[in-house]
Amino acid sequence: MKYKKLIIIVSVIVLLGCFALSVLNGLGTVEGKVTITHTDEDSWQIDYNFDQSIIGIMTGPETKKYHDSYWDLPESFHFTKDESGYSWLKKKDKSSFKKLSVNVKTYKKVVLYAPQPFANFDKGVSINTGPLGFASKIKLLELVEMMHNFDLRYSFIGLKDEIILIPNSDTTKDIAIKGSGYFVFFGNSDMITESEQVQLILDTDFPSSLRGDILSTTEKFTTLYNQEFGEVLDGKLMVQMSYDKSPRNEGGGFGIGGGAQNGQFSGIMTGSLDSIAIEKVILKLRAFMAHEMGHIWQPHLGMDEMRWMNEGGAEIISHLGMVKLGMLKEKGFYTFLNKYLIESIKDLEKVSLEAPHRKGYEQLNYSGGSIAVWAASAAINGDNKSDNIFNMNRELAKFSKDSLIRFPKYCIASTFTKLGVNQEKIDGIDHFINTKHKNPQDAYAKLFDLTGIKYEVKGDSIFIVE
Repeated sequence: MKYKKLIIIVSVIVLLGCFALSVLNGLGTVEGKVTITHTDEDSWQIDYNFDQSIIGIMTGPETKKYHDSYWDLPESFHFTKDESGYSWLKKKDKSSFKKLSVNVKTYKKVVLYAPQPFANFDKGVSINTGPLGFASKIKLLELVEMMHNFDLRYSFIGLKDEIILIPNSDTTKDIAIKGSGYFVFFGNSDMITESEQVQLILDTDFPSSLRGDILSTTEKFTTLYNQEFGEVLDGKLMVQMSYDKSPRNEGGGFGIGGGAQNGQFSGIMTGSLDSIAIEKVILKLRAFMAHEMGHIWQPHLGMDEMRWMNEGGAEIISHLGMVKLGMLKEKGFYTFLNKYLIESIKDLEKVSLEAPHRKGYEQLNYSGGSIAVWAASAAINGDNKSDNIFNMNRELAKFSKDSLIRFPKYCIASTFTKLGVNQEKIDGIDHFINTKHKNPQDAYAKLFDLTGIKYEVKGDSIFIVE
């Protein structure tokens, strides 16, 4: 009897210990200061000073070529990759540290599917504070490695006569930056255009035929998203767009890429416009902007495993927003869906939608993610009205940020239940997301039958119909 009680007591202690470790892992906070100094045209000095000893700084998805070529580390430091594929800046002997100073060169290439470290303009540069430190690792009691959040304060020092523009800040010193970071602009004030809702930075090379549309599109989507989701910006939306006539994508053609974070987004448009109709360029540019702005307004789910929902959701929100604003016809929306449907089928034979980017299929988050989100929104009340996706995001936003990040599947399932989706549909959607399908076309047909998406099968092809 005594041994039985002892076993129960030990089990309880172990369970409490595991719970305590799970709470500490990612919920603890490391504070500190980071000073970014623009030392000459293409060089930067990054000085870290933390309030406690740490054993690593997480810098985001692995960007080996960039780090190896453009970061000048002290001899005792190096970058290493963990099992999830993320880069960590650590000491080679794995010991702890509180201070670190590194020199970094401006990186002028696009780092695909990773946080952009720099946005380059002809009269300025933006540095992305996010990849300088997303999270930290400490060693608890010198025994257990724990990941903790960063709560950092930044100071910025520019070159002589160089202005520094930080989103919604009048100072360049001791600025608290939480979350994913800021794009901080160092450069010429002539490049900045301001309206009541927007701070816009454009290259002087940026095509004159597109400049006005960028500002008007930003303002229209700011108004629309405020109406649909509520106001989320603390001040003005900062938009940074640059242009390079040289193509950056593998096909050598026209493309747009970038990212959003903390009430701003940055993008780069590349490739010659000579052979492309201006209407197509404007449509693609608007879709890019609406997508990145969608990220700012939509509730962010999960740490890294919910990209299918975040990216697919932003795609659906942005394209339906374009329909609402008269920028895209409903037929064009279904053309967009079917393009992604066809594109995703090949990849779904190789990997599931749960975290395809970890296995080299990043685009599946957008293509398959969009179709899965559209099917999920169609399951609400048995229809696929365009307002369902906006309603779904409004309901998700009622959960705390911590719940959305730590328990995303629970938040989604609870939202679906509240919106009238039965358990059979919830389980079916979850199965589709988490399964590598031998026959993705059949899997899509079952998903569409379950959720109410109208479709046709013609030979070896499947199409969503209006």
